[in-house]
Amino acid sequence: AIKDLVDSFEKCSPGEERICRKAGIPACKMVLSGVNKEASDFEDIFRFVKEHADGGEPICTVESLQQMKMLEEQTAGVFGQDHTIGVLLRVTSVTQFGMEEEEILTLVRERASYPHLHILGIQVFTGTQKRMRIIKKEILEADALIARIENECGYKVEMFEFGPDAPVSY
Repeated sequence: AIKDLVDSFEKCSPGEERICRKAGIPACKMVLSGVNKEASDFEDIFRFVKEHADGGEPICTVESLQQMKMLEEQTAGVFGQDHTIGVLLRVTSVTQFGMEEEEILTLVRERASYPHLHILGIQVFTGTQKRMRIIKKEILEADALIARIENECGYKVEMFEFGPDAPVSY
């Protein structure tokens, strides 16, 4: 019911992926996230997208150097050598997920090593039930990282996805 009202749907499991496919959510509105993704998960989703050409491709989050390498290989293997997909580098916060700032800066500096991946920006998921002062603090921290990426790596961040798990009235 809300597919035309939101920018994207984050999917962290194959089950959520199937629900979105069934609901007719186009790939360009999918953000594929989750630390436990394996090469076969990406391959399955990419093959589906390639076969159904429904108006774009998903954005993928990257939570580790190993996942970046795996995603590079899967993109080249499924889509071919002249193809790129967009990625968001997930910043760690109070959770065990994501990468430290220095790891993110390294990936941005070494982006030419991943010719099939286009770094769109960063993703920050900070947990649930936050007070507004904490959310503001976290946004300022993310803003400082975005400035570091631009100043230290010469790279302009195109997208910032922030998820404090704030309540939304549907």
